[in-house]
Amino acid sequence: MSQFIPPELQDPLQIAGGVVLICLGVSYAYKFYQASVLGKYTYWDGLRPFGWYFAPLTILITPLLVHGKPSEKNLLKTKTAGWVHLFWGPAFFLFSLMALVSGADLAHLNGSQFFNWVVTCGNRPGIPPAITYQPPFTYKFPLLKKAGKKVFRILTADIKTDKSKSINALERSGVDVEKYSKTQWDQDEDEDE
Repeated sequence: MSQFIPPELQDPLQIAGGVVLICLGVSYAYKFYQASVLGKYTYWDGLRPFGWYFAPLTILITPLLVHGKPSEKNLLKTKTAGWVHLFWGPAFFLFSLMALVSGADLAHLNGSQFFNWVVTCGNRPGIPPAITYQPPFTYKFPLLKKAGKKVFRILTADIKTDKSKSINALERSGVDVEKYSKTQWDQDEDEDE
C-alpha cells in the first residue's frame, strides 16, 4: 500500500493517523470512566426493529463504535447496569491503552517506550520490555509470551491435598463428621477470642 502513496505524503499521513488514534484513545478513556465508575454505556439502538437476534450486536459491538452523545434525534441510547462495571470497564481500558500507545508511536511521540517505562517502574535494569515497536507499524509483545507461560503453569499445576483429612476418610475411620465439625467450629471460636 505504501507504494501508492508518494514519499513526501507518507510521514504527514502517518502523523495524522496517529493523532486520530490518540483522539480515539481519549474517547475510549472517557468511556472507561463512564463504564467503570458510573456503570453506563452508550449503544446504537437501530437494530431493535429487526428483533431480539440482533441483541448481541447491539450490546457487544455498537458500544465500541459509538462515540457520540445520545439525544432524542438520534438512535443512541445510554444504559446503566451492574455488569457494565465488570465487562465494559476493562474492555474500554484496553482499547484506550492500545489506541493511545499506537497513536503516539505513529505520531513519533514514543508511546511504546513510555508504556514500557510505566510497566517496568522506570526502566529498572534486568526487566525486559513489555512491548517492542518497529516503524512503521510492527509490534511484538514479549510480556504476553512470558506471562502466558506462567499463567498456564499456574492453571495446570497439581493441587496437593491431604487425603487423610477429607470427609470420606473421616467417615470410613468411624468419626462422626457432624460432631467433628462442631468441635472444630468451637475450637476455631475459642482461638478467635
